[in-house]
Parts: sequence; structure tokens; C-alpha cells
Amino acid sequence: MQIWPHKHIHTLANFSIKDYESVFELANRFDALKNAGTKKIPALQGTLVTSLFFEPSTRTKNSFELAAKRLSADVQTFAPSSSSLTKGETIIDTAITYSAMGADTLVIRHSSSYITFEIAEKLDAINSKTSVLNAGDGLHSHPSQGLLDIYTLIKFFSKKNIKY
Repeated sequence: MQIWPHKHIHTLANFSIKDYESVFELANRFDALKNAGTKKIPALQGTLVTSLFFEPSTRTKNSFELAAKRLSADVQTFAPSSSSLTKGETIIDTAITYSAMGADTLVIRHSSSYITFEIAEKLDAINSKTSVLNAGDGLHSHPSQGLLDIYTLIKFFSKKNIKY
């Protein structure tokens, strides 16, 4: 499998065919493990995944957190209503704080389009190693949902022996 070329994932617009192939190959491997009854693997052991969901989400938030836990990552959950946002802290400051706490990945859901770009730009400017993964940003993009939809279609059509 190739080395992953993206530090941040904001959109699928910059994915190459090889990127898609890598993601779907890995998804197939994890799917096979799950179907074999394996509940947890150490793929992300020692990493911290922080979910920063600034708007309500059931499926996306819980899917990310469950996946991270099944891959043995530590998971840190953010609650906007009990954070310093209520005292005027900015979203950027919140992301920087979690990065400083050691988050390897920030999974971000927000109603503002392109907010993940802004956060990643600020983190990169301070030489943070934290990656940003867009879990839905307003009307702009929801790359994880797009990948899931494509993967579902590929699996459906391959069962029907339809070439794509």
C-alpha cells in the first residue's frame, strides 16, 4: 500500500485514483476482519483522535468515535456547551488547544463551509503535527460520507458482477 499523501482531508476533490484505491483496499481489509469476528485491532494504538463536533450529529460522530476505538485509538470528545466557546474562545483557539494537548487527529464537524481549511492552515502555521479531518462543513463538503457512498456502490455493483 502506498504512503498516504494527505496530512489533512477537507474534500475529495484532490483525491487521486490511487488515493481512492488505497482507501477502498484498506476498507476491504477492515471489513474482512470485522466479518471474521475481530472486534478490535491495534492499528491506531497510541494515537489520540479528538472529535470536535460544533453541531449535532448522531451517525457521523458516533461512527468516527466507534471506528477510532475499534482501531485502538484513544478518543477525546468535545462538548461545545461546556467549553470555553461560551466565554468567547474561538473555534481556531479550541482546535489549537486540543492540538497542544496531543491530538493526532481532529475530526471536525461545523456549519461553516471551509472551516477545516482555516483550522488546518493555523495548525500548520504553528508547525503542529495534528491532522484535520472534515466530518462535514456546512454546504461545502463531507468527504467521509462521500467515501462511504462510493464504497457502498462499489460493493453493490461488484456483487451484481457489473464492471465499473
